[in-house]
Amino acid sequence: MTYKIDDLGTRMRARRNDNYKRDPENFNYCKTQELLSEKIMSSKSNAPIDRRTVINWENGNSTPNLQQLIQLCECLDCDADYLLPESVRLIVPAH
Repeated sequence: MTYKIDDLGTRMRARRNDNYKRDPENFNYCKTQELLSEKIMSSKSNAPIDRRTVINWENGNSTPNLQQLIQLCECLDCDADYLLPESVRLIVPAH
């Protein structure tokens, strides 16, 4: 199985849409690219990322770093296993 960068974006978009369909009145879910970008912090400036960054992730033009991936999973209420294909393994050291 070959990992394609657009798999992440496709799954992000699907999860945002699922969250909206599940509970359109709940604003805790990041249902739009704009809401999602406001909740994920940039590793460089410690400020929210730009909406264009989320667009680039969804279009397969770039990928989030590990810190942003964790925040992304929290915002989308899903595990990294959902967003990443099986061929990608994350090794997180035990604390």
